[in-house]
Amino acid sequence: MERDKLLGTMDAKVWTDEFMATKARLGNKEFDHAMMLSWFANAIMAGFDEANRRAQRALDAEREKVKELVANQAEYEKCTDEQITALNQGCLDYEKQIATLQAQLADRDAMILQMGEQAAVLAKENMAVKAQLRQVEGERDHAKKMEAVQKEVADNQTWHVQKLKDWRDTVTLALQRPGGARFEDVPEHIKGLVRERDALSIWVNALRDSYDDLESRHADMLGDLTTLRQLVAALPVVDGQEVSVWLSPDDSGWLVSQRPAFPAGPYWAKFRTQAEADSFRALLAYRATLLSAAGKQMEVK
Repeated sequence: MERDKLLGTMDAKVWTDEFMATKARLGNKEFDHAMMLSWFANAIMAGFDEANRRAQRALDAEREKVKELVANQAEYEKCTDEQITALNQGCLDYEKQIATLQAQLADRDAMILQMGEQAAVLAKENMAVKAQLRQVEGERDHAKKMEAVQKEVADNQTWHVQKLKDWRDTVTLALQRPGGARFEDVPEHIKGLVRERDALSIWVNALRDSYDDLESRHADMLGDLTTLRQLVAALPVVDGQEVSVWLSPDDSGWLVSQRPAFPAGPYWAKFRTQAEADSFRALLAYRATLLSAAGKQMEVK
């Protein structure tokens, strides 16, 4: 770095960078006391010189201000009393204008505040008007829908009246024809109703047939139930614990009898399998419970 540039700055980074660069140029040798003394003396004096230069520039600026003030004072001293009075009056006028402008500014601020309040009121009124507008629009839409429905109803009535008139005219002409009116003279919507009635009649008849079939089956089931009850009632009434199921001596079947009938003796029934014999024994036990239930009912009565 050039010598004048280095001595003309107080930037510590610049001095540090130049110190490291100088040390590198000297082979990174250790600086002795004299070298360090000369380096920092130059840095300190550079700062001292820069401070003096800044102070001199500030002093020169103040001297220029003093010169300007002296010149102004001289010019002021040259002014006559009339000029000074005019200047003072001008200052007063300026002060009055400033006061007027400040009053106008205050009035404007008050007006702005008032306008803001009015704007807030208008905003609220606008919101209320919008709400009323939405309500009116909703009522209008509802009225349009109702008008459309009424028109549709009126159109349907007109259509039905016209169809009825056409059918009446057709029937009148058909009646005047030899042989009278026929089914093809009936309007299509009447024919559709007739077809729906016929289909409904077929469905009702089918339901009636199904109901009659169910009644017949129910009657058969009641007859079977009555027969079953009579058969159960015809069974002997015995204690279920006293019933025995055993295989006949000749292995020809399973016997159901009262204990102890095995290995020989009278028996009530004979079955091909043990399962059938066990079912009969269970039926005898059920018969005994029916008698017990009937006895309890008699006691209650």
